[in-house]
Amino acid sequence: MNIFRNKYNDVRAVWKLMCIIPTFFILTVMLTICFTFFYSLILSAATGIKDPVALAERILNSDFSRMSVAIIQNLVMISSVMMFWKSFDKKPFSRMGLTFNKTGFIDLAYGLILGATSITLVFLVLLLTGQIIAGSSILKPNFAWTLLGDLVVMIFVGIGEEMFSRGYCMSILRRSNIFVVLIVPNLIFALLHIFNNNIGVIPMINLFLIGLLFSFMFLRRGNIWMPVGYHITWNFFQGSIFGMPVSGSDADGLLTSKPVSENIFNGGGFGPEGGLIVTGLIIISIALLLIFAKNKDTGDAVAAGTESQSEM
Repeated sequence: MNIFRNKYNDVRAVWKLMCIIPTFFILTVMLTICFTFFYSLILSAATGIKDPVALAERILNSDFSRMSVAIIQNLVMISSVMMFWKSFDKKPFSRMGLTFNKTGFIDLAYGLILGATSITLVFLVLLLTGQIIAGSSILKPNFAWTLLGDLVVMIFVGIGEEMFSRGYCMSILRRSNIFVVLIVPNLIFALLHIFNNNIGVIPMINLFLIGLLFSFMFLRRGNIWMPVGYHITWNFFQGSIFGMPVSGSDADGLLTSKPVSENIFNGGGFGPEGGLIVTGLIIISIALLLIFAKNKDTGDAVAAGTESQSEM
């Protein structure tokens, strides 16, 4: 048995993953260092700050720096996926769900609506049950131009993470058992957040469950655009609209939402994704998707779509 290639003469998925993940992290670190170096030179020249400590503090507290690093990280992820897909799999990008057609745009629109609706429902449940308080009035929101920058960042995050976790990981495992296709990519997706602030057991479980929801969307539609849309608006509304922490990162939103006390229902410092309210929502969403969603090609329910699943 060839440990590097399978019976189809493809490089085994485990080796692809063992190569792409370190490549992604190494390139991200290198480009982040380069960005920080040149940005510090420009900032020093513009402000006259010479003290390295003061300069570093200014960079760390800069919204421009934060947004730029996030965009760099996801550009590297997108580029790595495209490079590895073309180098090892040598197939059209449409085979990993990266399609550009009317169906894809419709799925993106549905995903955007579903993501915004879902996190709005979470916000309202938390607010009405007294789990959080809104520090600013809906009638007097805290508008800032950084919201536009945050939207751009969330677009890159949604595309980058879904291209990797669903498009790439699920596609290179497509000939594996369906449980492997569903479990491995979503474990990786959850572990990508392992160093986030306030990470814990419930946040990791919820990240895995959210990944499962996105995976079923991917299987349902045959492209990445519904999970991309859901991912974008879920993050953007959570942080930039409602002002709740996004996976452990504080956000300045139109509203300012704070937990009354940190507990397993509101997720505390990790944000609602670390709480049982989101756990319940995602489980219900998965169940509804499996019951009501129809397979794109056959009209069968996803749960019964064994042909589409075996293709993965």
